[in-house]
Amino acid sequence: ILCQVTGAQPLPVITWTLDDIELPATKERTSHNNNLTTSELSFTPKIKDKGKVLTCKADNKIFPMVNNSQVLNVYYLPIVHMEISNGVDPSNIREGGELDLKCRIQAHPWVYRILWYRDGEEIVSSENVLIDEQTLRLKNMNKQMSGQYVCSAANVEGDGFSKPLLISVNYKPTCVSPTIKYK
Repeated sequence: ILCQVTGAQPLPVITWTLDDIELPATKERTSHNNNLTTSELSFTPKIKDKGKVLTCKADNKIFPMVNNSQVLNVYYLPIVHMEISNGVDPSNIREGGELDLKCRIQAHPWVYRILWYRDGEEIVSSENVLIDEQTLRLKNMNKQMSGQYVCSAANVEGDGFSKPLLISVNYKPTCVSPTIKYK
């Protein structure tokens, strides 16, 4: 990021601040017959810097200090966490039971797509699978619904994925007719 100051005598001292905390400049140079002072700041904003004010100040100790400020609008990949919202133990779900999963998303800008996956395959709504934006409701669960569940969210920065959650559906044994083999 560059801050350029023109027409000052004596030459100004340029300082950078982020919410009034001073940042070290990477490089300073003077050119055009000592009429242009340039300060370069190497800065990679973090998510926590969103909304902070980055300021370049020029001061030559004779005239009032001048500054230029910018509120940081930090874009970042969605951060996605999945949680069970109805208090069910994911390793002890009974056949016929119900499970509600919530996709918690932190993103800027906001997401334009939320998808759910089981064992790497996209989940689509059906009679027993209801998808409402950030919520996945599995009703009347059966053993075919067991697997690794993941929520993903996409914004202009890319796709973010939750950690997989292993869901195990417990089901009752079924008796089959005995087979008798004669030798």
